[in-house]
Amino acid sequence: MPNQCRSTRRAAHLQERTSGFARGFLNVNFITPYLFPLSYLVLGSAVLRRSPWFAMLGMAAGWVGAMPWAFISDQSFVLVHMTRFQSDGIFANLETAYIQDPHIFLIAAGWVLGHLLGYVLLGIAFVRSGLVPRWSGVLLVVATPVMGPLAYGSGLNILQILAYVLVAVASLPVARVLLAGRSPEGPHAHGAASSSS
Repeated sequence: MPNQCRSTRRAAHLQERTSGFARGFLNVNFITPYLFPLSYLVLGSAVLRRSPWFAMLGMAAGWVGAMPWAFISDQSFVLVHMTRFQSDGIFANLETAYIQDPHIFLIAAGWVLGHLLGYVLLGIAFVRSGLVPRWSGVLLVVATPVMGPLAYGSGLNILQILAYVLVAVASLPVARVLLAGRSPEGPHAHGAASSSS
């Protein structure tokens, strides 16, 4: 009996911790559909004048790819609620039918291809712009296969987390550019204008 009581307490504690993790995960998924598409526009806007084509294509691909995140968030909420019921067989059949629907497949394909291509194009724009260190653009491009083929192919979620950490690090110089209000006509152009006058 004492062992059973300890096991019960451990199970309750684990369920409580898992429930807290699930709530945090759902809170993040609630915010992501609003912020993720905008992140591509913000990153591209920093280098738009220096590398317009790659920046615009990167923003467009990222926007198209990030928009389906609302569907992914919705599915996350459904899956969490499914775990509260004892109908695993029915839910498994429902999920299988959902994933096999051609409309959902196209949306998922747009997500995978769009958000990955967006990072590649923006990484090239970073390198071409000269406004941020070259490693920023290279890091953004390197993060793409880590979060895509490597993560999906291996089934290791930690690789996707690592890839988004790389994206965050690559975005730091861009944030400095935006916060400093720099542009192609920024400090260098103003300095040249002052010297000529």
